[in-house]
Amino acid sequence: MKSNCECGDGRSDIILIPIDMKEKAFVLELKVSSQFKDIEKDAQKAIKRIKEDRYGDELMEMGFEKIDIYGIVFCSKNCSVLYGGDLCKCSK
Repeated sequence: MKSNCECGDGRSDIILIPIDMKEKAFVLELKVSSQFKDIEKDAQKAIKRIKEDRYGDELMEMGFEKIDIYGIVFCSKNCSVLYGGDLCKCSK
């Protein structure tokens, strides 16, 4: 696991790297919403940031072919988790 590491054009919040290259890797972008009504929109922004800032580039260079991305947003005691797909399939 790497936290707040440099990758692509910025810093991802959390990257989970499996020992076996055949397993899925994960990129997680965390955000905090000030209002509950914005929680879904902010989760979509988190996914967009992972893609635009190329947070999965290092994992692809390492040879991972399955990289799932998630936008996770907190607002008070609430949480929204949005699955953004397989980054390798999105970039092809």
